[in-house]
Amino acid sequence: MSTNPKHSDSSVLLRFILRNLKTLIIITSVAALASAVISLIIPNKFKSEVIVYPSSTSSISKALININSGAKTDLMEFGEEEKTEQLLQVLSSDMLRNEVINKFKLMEHYEIDTSADNKFTQLKEKFESNIKFKRNEFMAVEISVLDEDSKKAAEIANGIAEILDIRMNTIQKERAIKGFQIVEKTYNDYVVYVKGLEDSLKFIMSLGVHDFEKQSEVLTQAYAEAVSKNNSAAIKAINEKLDVISKYGAQQYNLKEKLQNAAIQFNQLKEKYEEAKIDANEKMTNFFVVDHATAAEKKSYPIRWLIVLVSSVVTFVFSLISLLVYEKVKEIRSV
Repeated sequence: MSTNPKHSDSSVLLRFILRNLKTLIIITSVAALASAVISLIIPNKFKSEVIVYPSSTSSISKALININSGAKTDLMEFGEEEKTEQLLQVLSSDMLRNEVINKFKLMEHYEIDTSADNKFTQLKEKFESNIKFKRNEFMAVEISVLDEDSKKAAEIANGIAEILDIRMNTIQKERAIKGFQIVEKTYNDYVVYVKGLEDSLKFIMSLGVHDFEKQSEVLTQAYAEAVSKNNSAAIKAINEKLDVISKYGAQQYNLKEKLQNAAIQFNQLKEKYEEAKIDANEKMTNFFVVDHATAAEKKSYPIRWLIVLVSSVVTFVFSLISLLVYEKVKEIRSV
């Protein structure tokens, strides 16, 4: 009858543990006591969170006044994954981190020695250990802050959300203003162009040329009647009018066509101009704040029982392995 090797190994290990149980208990107890003392030294930290959802658009003109229904965006609609990633990119930028550091005087708040050569490295490490940004399973962005002062944690978390909105508006505003300047120049140039067409048409109309085709038809008929009646005065007057129409008629016809086409293009350009003007002068928040940060009533860190438990388990396992190795070495040496 064969014995199960695994069962045999388990029995050997169990007997070994029972044989050294007293030693393992003493070592584990010392480790538990030491970790408990150390955990008491670790300062309490409170956690505050701001949860935001990105908006689907930051353009007021597209959301509110764009008459093209295909391009219109719902002002109240939440943004998708791409918008969430954009928020996280801005939150992770050096520019935003520096603004947060300056606004809340974190160098002083974290009690970093300003004379140290690596003070900025220390500050960055403190920032990254206490302030975190992540996307949750619902595609929202969580801004979480740990601090020894619960009110300060909430203040920093809410402040980061405000800085984020300002930073994103600044980035978008720079592009919006540049875009408006381009559209404005094109719009103003087109206003001058249309005014020139209108002035030229007015001048030709002041000469009596109003409708090239109809006037030519009417004057040609009148000319025939004057010739049939041998009315020299009428023939002369009609000839003068026909000369003017012959000279300016084609220009009048072309100008009217250009103005009709220009009116269509001008309306489209004016719409773009108004949209660009609104985007350049107005601003809209880039996200919806679902939860503002509030001062926590209970600490979030450290979790002392967990520190003691993990330390005890690790110590027990490490001690057991060490004793096994020690026994094995003794066996080898005794051979």
